[in-house]
Amino acid sequence: MQSKNNTSFYEDGLTAFSADSLKKYISVLSSDSFEGRKPLTGGEKKTINYIQQQFSVAGLEPGNGTSFFQEVPMVSILAIAAPEMKVQSPKGTLTLKAYDDYIIWTDKTDEVNSLDNSELVFAGYGVVAPEYNWNDYEGLLGSEYFVQNPVYPLDKIVADINMECLNRSKRKNDMVIIGKGQSEPENYFREEVKKEGGYISSETHPEAGYYYRSDHFSFAKAGVPVLYAQSGLDVIGKGKEFGKKRQDEYYEKNYHRPSDEFDASTWTMEGAIYELKLLFQTGKRLVFEEKRPK
Repeated sequence: MQSKNNTSFYEDGLTAFSADSLKKYISVLSSDSFEGRKPLTGGEKKTINYIQQQFSVAGLEPGNGTSFFQEVPMVSILAIAAPEMKVQSPKGTLTLKAYDDYIIWTDKTDEVNSLDNSELVFAGYGVVAPEYNWNDYEGLLGSEYFVQNPVYPLDKIVADINMECLNRSKRKNDMVIIGKGQSEPENYFREEVKKEGGYISSETHPEAGYYYRSDHFSFAKAGVPVLYAQSGLDVIGKGKEFGKKRQDEYYEKNYHRPSDEFDASTWTMEGAIYELKLLFQTGKRLVFEEKRPK
């Protein structure tokens, strides 16, 4: 076994990361023929078959016996929003436009749920009300199912690393740990960022509760150490103001909109490759540790 302190150990595996390969995978998975990869559609079947094929090409072995997959029971839910929604209070009436101002969704599997003439309650990150058989956090179906039916014992899983929302363009000087202070893998990640001359910055919107709204949270609730990190705003050579402007433009014009499409000319994936290497190095160190992190 190589020493964790030598150069060859540190560099081992890094040459496998390629922006061109990453762009190729994204262009295929985001193409119209994959129908948005929506569950219970032909697009979902194409997606999992493509991912299985790429796993095999990469030389990976199935993690669930002889299969790369774990079956998860699913239901189909259709949410239909009226063009406008009116919210009335003693202070007046507020008219909201569908998809620009609000999105309607539910995890309840009743035949019909209607919001006509309903009371409105602001509930922060979500509602957990067992007396009404309601839990907003149960939307994390895949990860919750895995935790309840683990392929590997949970006490054998060293950590869960969330690689959601990789930076598709220019590299940033800073990285953000979502919900920082939750586990020891964060310390390993901080060290890797520092080695590359970067720094850790704070969440810009901690009130949004992103830590509780992604699949790693199911593992955290079960006691598995988790790491959830994203790029910050400090674009190399451009600064924080430039980065914030770009982020605001994205959320205003493209986030959860049909315009959020893959563009090979602007998606350089420079930032994504940098972040993947940081996470890879963090995971590699965790794997070779003699003591399980907390």
